[in-house]
Amino acid sequence: MTPMPPCGRSRATMLPMWQARRLLALLVLSGAFFPAPADDSFRRAIHSADVEQVIRLSDTVADINESTATGRTALMVVARAGRCGQVEKLISMGADPGASNENGGTALMFAAVTGDPRCVGPILEAGVDVNARGANGWSALMIAAAKGSVAVTRQLIRAGADINTRDVFLWTPLHRSAYENRESVVDLLLESPGIEINARDDQGATALHHAAAMGHTAVAVNLLGHGARRDMPDMEGRTPITYAEEQGHETLVQVLGDINRKFN
Repeated sequence: MTPMPPCGRSRATMLPMWQARRLLALLVLSGAFFPAPADDSFRRAIHSADVEQVIRLSDTVADINESTATGRTALMVVARAGRCGQVEKLISMGADPGASNENGGTALMFAAVTGDPRCVGPILEAGVDVNARGANGWSALMIAAAKGSVAVTRQLIRAGADINTRDVFLWTPLHRSAYENRESVVDLLLESPGIEINARDDQGATALHHAAAMGHTAVAVNLLGHGARRDMPDMEGRTPITYAEEQGHETLVQVLGDINRKFN
């Protein structure tokens, strides 16, 4: 004899109840109803660059150097966000200031993006490699030069940054700052002992070529005043004046073409 269902329940309601119980068991076994371990929450916060969550959880995790699959760390997150007090705090808690992500990016590079010496300082004081380079060959100094941060550029140079470092296209910080029209950074680099003013990139172009191409007259005049060669050809034989002519920068064409003009 087939057993009767419990009083008040039909077979129609028993199946959904059984399915619900099975689903509940599966959820429990999968951990769905248990809070995620702190380190998992921390890793997720780092992955999403949730700065506030990273800061909140940093006091609770077992490993302050927890990283994502791409190598991003909490220190990189707070450095990129310009949270300078947290940069110092995490380092004091044991965060590795020299760690790098899959692209070679370091906390120092992320701090350089902010242009804030207060974020850069604690990382430098921790003894990191100031000349570490990312996958594109950019160092923290290259970043600071591109961003036009005079204070951070000066800070990095004083810490031993190579002023003639090269990226994958053989650009130097002087190339980059001239191209980006960062006049104050260009001036600082030109006053730095050992600067290679006529350094050539992978196309044979100098900082003056790039200033001419972009129409940055003040930068070009500054370069000329410090010894940049107006007659230096690139790999195709084009000089800075050729670049200025091609881009229609008439003022620069006149400046570069006046061989009797003195720039210093």
